[in-house]
Amino acid sequence: MSDFRDSNKVHSKDDSAAGRSNGSGRNDERGQANVQNPRDENTGDQKTGGQNHGANLSNGSRNDAAFSGGNRKPAANPSRQTQPTSVPEDPVYGALDLGTNNCRLLLAKPTRRSFRVVDAFSRIIRLGEGVGQSGRLSDAAMKRTFDALRVCAGKLERNRVHRARLVATEACRLADNGEDFLDRVHDNLGLDIEILTTESEATLA
Repeated sequence: MSDFRDSNKVHSKDDSAAGRSNGSGRNDERGQANVQNPRDENTGDQKTGGQNHGANLSNGSRNDAAFSGGNRKPAANPSRQTQPTSVPEDPVYGALDLGTNNCRLLLAKPTRRSFRVVDAFSRIIRLGEGVGQSGRLSDAAMKRTFDALRVCAGKLERNRVHRARLVATEACRLADNGEDFLDRVHDNLGLDIEILTTESEATLA
């Protein structure tokens, strides 16, 4: 997506309202949060500390699995989110954008007037590399993306995220094996990532 932050603001308002009724679910660039941004000693990626949502992180050996085949149709209803029965006292909401070139995650807590960022992650993954020529996600691109999503899953779980919106865009929508890749991500990491339609992506951009 062209403007991840704008997308997050849109859904932050929706999630805040949804949390009061039925519940579910980086360094702050605007100075909203007093968050340190150390670098991950192993990956060099930006991190701010925090926890992961529905992820099975015990099988690290699955990271090297090859992904291929399948089709995943864009979701007709892009609101595939779990709906917890109650809202915790200090809920954390999340948004994950799996784009053609980048994987980005933002976690935030609601304040009286806005949201305060508590954790974030961004990594260049080049998932769409070669899709225009082959019509498929390459094994190398899927491996890079899987590794990035494993980090995101850890952050979602550690922060005990109440509700999250996880979306994929053009690369997964166009690739013949995009749906199968996301199914494997779900099976291995517990992340239920929806593929946005062209219309939905334009609305959120």
